[in-house]
Amino acid sequence: GIVGTSTALERSYLRLHFAPDPATIRPPPVLSKALSLVKTKWLNEADYAHAQEQLMSIQQDCRLQGVEGSLACDAYETNTRIALEKGDLAELSRCLSSLAELYHKAEMAQACWSPNTNEFVAYRILHAMRGEADMLQKTTSAIWELTPAQRKDTDVQFAMAVGQAVIGEDLESFFRLYTEAPKMAGYVIDFFVDRVRAKALQAYIRACQPELCIDALKTMLRFNKRKECFRFLRDKNVVFSADKRFVDCKASKALFTP
Repeated sequence: GIVGTSTALERSYLRLHFAPDPATIRPPPVLSKALSLVKTKWLNEADYAHAQEQLMSIQQDCRLQGVEGSLACDAYETNTRIALEKGDLAELSRCLSSLAELYHKAEMAQACWSPNTNEFVAYRILHAMRGEADMLQKTTSAIWELTPAQRKDTDVQFAMAVGQAVIGEDLESFFRLYTEAPKMAGYVIDFFVDRVRAKALQAYIRACQPELCIDALKTMLRFNKRKECFRFLRDKNVVFSADKRFVDCKASKALFTP
């Protein structure tokens, strides 16, 4: 395998069409320093494009040298956290997939490569709920792959409870869990919360007559700001009262009739 000799802490991600030059690849001790630099710069500058490129180049140097273990896990975990902060679903999907592979290899080797494994396993379960079409199959599959030890972890138990609430359409439990989300779990739920809100809105409009106060809906659907709630309702084409303080349930009900 390749053994890198570069001491550069930063480099561009290489789109390789040829065998790489070891002089452009950094060995693990340099990669550790490079990763620390990315973390520091992200906290101070929050330049997403730069952080993204540097993390991808660190991951690339790990792959080219067959470096796995805690360094590779740290690089992908850091990337996942940053992608969650920026709401970048494509990057989140890529990193969670790579982490699943690394965690599986660690399990096969009976090793612990990351103290955060269960946290990111929980994010993978939540991530499986983002699409409506194959949500049940993907979520069930992600839960089925859990080890008995992982099932006892609080982060994993939280993700399983969210899965149960989404699959069972237990709206009250779902919104309670959403507000109690540990660590960065709330950021993952943000990718599909509007789909659950739409189902909840439909149920509330059918159950409440003649009208629903928008301020009450804001609380029920767990929006932080009234204008966010109003925008969501407008996008769903609900009918408002003349003063825009209420949703006309009778007039809006027709929107949800098949």
